[in-house]
Amino acid sequence: MPLSSRATPQIIAWARKTTHLSISEVAALEGWKESKIAAWESGKSSPTINQLKRLAKRYKYHTMVFYLPEPPNFSVNKLRDFRQLPEDQSREFSSQLEIALRLVGDRQSWAAEYMQQTEELPWTAIRGVATTQNPTDVGKKIRALLGVDMLRQAQLQRTSDAFAFWKSRCENIGVFVFQLAGIELNEMRGCAIFNKYAPIAILNSKDSHNARGSFKTASGRS
Repeated sequence: MPLSSRATPQIIAWARKTTHLSISEVAALEGWKESKIAAWESGKSSPTINQLKRLAKRYKYHTMVFYLPEPPNFSVNKLRDFRQLPEDQSREFSSQLEIALRLVGDRQSWAAEYMQQTEELPWTAIRGVATTQNPTDVGKKIRALLGVDMLRQAQLQRTSDAFAFWKSRCENIGVFVFQLAGIELNEMRGCAIFNKYAPIAILNSKDSHNARGSFKTASGRS
């Protein structure tokens, strides 16, 4: 896709909206007038290169994205299978979560591409779990896959040790485990993003070790 000679107004507006920020919020964060940002987005004026770099840093996009003639064909997968606190099941994504998921998605794409280039086989450890299956039977299968029995689990006295143990076992079977910082617990405790080469379990670093460990082993295929 050819680049424009100046920042594209439509892209400037798109980048802000996909980051879930209003013009007034950006103005307050950057110390600019709202009218200045509105003018950039309408095409009445254009930001300087330094101002554009600040927008890119704020929205977490590469600066060159703003020179595309139209928005690229990618977006954050609107996951709705988060573990959340009961009272917060319906809230919209915050700017912080939107950006974090976008960055995780980028890393997943890079990892999947690398795995394919090194001729790794698709991940088939868990093909899927039906809601009609017996939870105890599913748990036994996952324990066998991870190589964890009750005796070994009982030897883990500290919650931090247990968390590190479960994390390493998941990574040993090809699941990438990411911990997000700066996300409130009432918005997201954890989620899973499946990819046949690079499945990912995402955890909230603010959660307890027990909660993070239990999510990883229950996330499976999303």
